[in-house]
Amino acid sequence: MERSVTQLQPIQRLALVGVVVLGALTALSTLPGLWISALGYEKWGIGPQFLIAGFEAMTLAGGVTAILLGLRKETQGFGIALLCVAGAIFVGAVLGAKMLQSTSDQVPPLMNFVKLRLALMLGLLALTGVVKLGTRPDCWRTLVVGGALLIPLASIAGLVVLRKTGLLTGPIGNLGEIVQMVVWLALAIVVGILTIAGGHFVIRAFEMTREAGAKAGDAKAE
Repeated sequence: MERSVTQLQPIQRLALVGVVVLGALTALSTLPGLWISALGYEKWGIGPQFLIAGFEAMTLAGGVTAILLGLRKETQGFGIALLCVAGAIFVGAVLGAKMLQSTSDQVPPLMNFVKLRLALMLGLLALTGVVKLGTRPDCWRTLVVGGALLIPLASIAGLVVLRKTGLLTGPIGNLGEIVQMVVWLALAIVVGILTIAGGHFVIRAFEMTREAGAKAGDAKAE
C-alpha cells in the first residue's frame, strides 16, 4: 500500500524537494539544446536538427515529469516513474550529444554537458531510493548489494561514454586470437550474470517496501 506524503519521514519529504529541484535543473538544461537544434547555429556550421530537438524535448518532458512527481500528494507509482525519467535523461544526453557532434566538425566537445545530464540522472535515482526505502536498513543493504554487482556493467558503460574503451580492449588485444575469444566470452558471461543478479537485488529492495506496507495494512485490518 502506497503512502501519502504526510505519512513519509522528514528525510523522504526532503528527498521529494530534491526531486523537484533536479527536475527543474534538467528542464532548464534543455533550453540551449532546443534553441540550437530547432534554429541551427551558424558558429558551429549547423542548420536545424529536428531529430536532436526531439531528444531535447524528451528530456524536457522528463524534467517536467520529475517536478510533477515531486509535488504529488501520493507516492503511488513514484519509483517506476522516476526510473523512466532517468532513462529518458540518459538517452537524451548520450544520443543527442553524439548526433549533434556528428553533424559538423565545428561542434565542440560536449562531454561536460553529457556529464551534467548523467549527474542529474544519478541524483534522481538516489533520491528515488531515499523516497521509497526511507530508513529501512534491510532494504538499503539489499540495494547496496545489487549496486555493487552492477559496478562492472556501469564501468564498461562509463568507458564507452568517455571513449576510453581502449583501457579494456588494449590489454586483451595483445593476447592470442583464441585466448582473446575465450577472455571476451568469459567477460560477457561474468558481466551478464552479475548484471542479472544485481538487477534482481535492486528490484528486491523496492519489493520489500511493498511487502512491509501490505503487512502493515493487514495488521491494521485485524
